[in-house]
Amino acid sequence: APRAPQLSFKVRSIHPEYFGDEFFFTELVAEVETPVGPEAEVREVRLSDSVAMGEGHVTLMGFGYSLEYALSRADGTLEDEGVANLAIFPPGRRDSLRLPGGPYVVFIELFPNFVLDERGEPSTKGMALGDVRVGVTVLRNRAVLVRRLVPLGDGVRFDALEFKPTRLLSQGQFRIRRSPGVPVLGASFVLILVGLSLRLLWTRREVL
Repeated sequence: APRAPQLSFKVRSIHPEYFGDEFFFTELVAEVETPVGPEAEVREVRLSDSVAMGEGHVTLMGFGYSLEYALSRADGTLEDEGVANLAIFPPGRRDSLRLPGGPYVVFIELFPNFVLDERGEPSTKGMALGDVRVGVTVLRNRAVLVRRLVPLGDGVRFDALEFKPTRLLSQGQFRIRRSPGVPVLGASFVLILVGLSLRLLWTRREVL
């Protein structure tokens, strides 16, 4: 197998811009620091446009959101917290995570800019974040316990527990190649960052 290229970079931010309300990028740029360390310089990596770094080339291939959440007991004791890497973007997609230590599965749907459609049903106006709502459906085994649409920071209660979607995290998918002419590595690398505070997340558990 070919040796992986020697390079390092850290994502500072990802900036998506859309064509109107459509899921069509007019601009998608990630600001990265490379190499990781005191001598780092800031580079821009754009959608489908590779940038040379170290021994390789890095390309931004896609964008989405992951969800930071907290699970607490009725007395406020924190039971679990983490980052769920979910396929919930663009709107209309739904994904799930299994909560640890119990028979609970939580289905998540994202409404980036919540509105009601002409039938009074939840919908979203455009792709950019506005009045964010998260659709939360909790199942115990196959029984639906609760189904609610909540803003970030609000909790959904069931069986003396509370599941709270706390924050959206921008997620970029990056493809790393060696020098031109060498085949693509077996998998893309996914880097995650908090969209606003940009604080480090590596101490938190990630749910794949």
